[in-house]
Amino acid sequence: MVEAVSNIYEDPTYEQKHHIALATAEYRDKHLAEIAYKVDLSLPKGDWYTGKYTMTFILKQKPTQDLFLDFRGIKIGRYQINGHEVQQAKVFREHRIYMPTSMLKVGEANIVTMVLLNKYRKDG
Repeated sequence: MVEAVSNIYEDPTYEQKHHIALATAEYRDKHLAEIAYKVDLSLPKGDWYTGKYTMTFILKQKPTQDLFLDFRGIKIGRYQINGHEVQQAKVFREHRIYMPTSMLKVGEANIVTMVLLNKYRKDG
């Protein structure tokens, strides 16, 4: 299901707990509309699973800071926004996958895709 992946990003804070603040969620809501998700997972026996994630949305207005997606995962790869590979040093940290503002289109559909690699969790 998931091909070989280059440009792998790892969250160095995976084992730590991070939460999203209400103000952060409201900021994101102010900028995004018509959000749709598609997640295809491969769930084999063992400790790890993989998947492909696609999100589409309309950007209502240009944000003053980078927006992010929430994901408590270990690694992502083949991270693209609107068909272009994201190549930013600290794109994935504190359970957040950052979407560089410069790659987003205001008033149009934006497409975010990535491959996920994560461990199964047993803590709820």
